[in-house]
Amino acid sequence: MNNYVVDPKKVKVVPFGANIPNAQTINDIETYITRRKRGVIKLFFLGVDWYHKGGDVALRFAELLNAHGIPTELNVVGCIPPGNVPSFCKCHGFITEKNPKGYKKIRILLQESHFLILPSRAECYGLVFFEASSYGIRR
Repeated sequence: MNNYVVDPKKVKVVPFGANIPNAQTINDIETYITRRKRGVIKLFFLGVDWYHKGGDVALRFAELLNAHGIPTELNVVGCIPPGNVPSFCKCHGFITEKNPKGYKKIRILLQESHFLILPSRAECYGLVFFEASSYGIRR
């Protein structure tokens, strides 16, 4: 408004947060956290561009945790890693949230995950951080 001398009456601020149609309540989030299974750490990786989102780093991190005796599962949504994928890496490919089946699948993965892992080399906005937080996922 200051730079372009715009009338404040013409300006609207639209908060931009998680791309979640049905907001979770605190009770919902506490339930997700309580229901998460112990024994295997579930990491959630979401990105269409494997390299720019740091998929190789996420995969190596999960590999190191497993090598050190910490059972870890890496759920990859949005892309398929190149080359041979180890058994602890679960590839779900691109899932659209625009249809009920896709929305349900992502919702289940978010509810079951302990941590979001997204070691981005390039990140435009980071909407996934808001989405993961709305499910009580640590990052």
